[in-house]
Amino acid sequence: MIKQADKLVDVKTNGSSLWHAPQAPRPPGRFEKASPPRAPLGGPLRNAAPELFAELVRHYGALLDKAVDQRIHQGESVSTELHDLSARLKRLRAGARDVIELHARTLDEKLASAPPPLTKAYVEEGRLVVLELMGRLLSDYRTAFLQAAQPPS
Repeated sequence: MIKQADKLVDVKTNGSSLWHAPQAPRPPGRFEKASPPRAPLGGPLRNAAPELFAELVRHYGALLDKAVDQRIHQGESVSTELHDLSARLKRLRAGARDVIELHARTLDEKLASAPPPLTKAYVEEGRLVVLELMGRLLSDYRTAFLQAAQPPS
């Protein structure tokens, strides 16, 4: 009981004593929402969840392979799969830096093992794929923000 009382703040003003109980946490405002940490453990995904980041690198690498194949052989577009990856990154609260790190790590791995004629295709197609992924992620966050900002009906 004494320890709880010690937590109360005794403010002395003009000889009188005012007691303030600890404040209860405020509920989120209209634009503030209680949200999970940015990444599963906080911080950049590559540090917070290395195994998950490695899985994302493999997945993004497969999409990059498919995009290069599509460019060479007029195969199937990767847009739908990029939409799914963007939704997953949004759930993980990934940011632009996470997308860039994902792209850079994947591209480094691809360029280290790709035959020289394919390296240019990976670089060029990678620019388009990362730009589309970044745009989709931005659009997903914007949509979520606008939905949260709408007054309740």
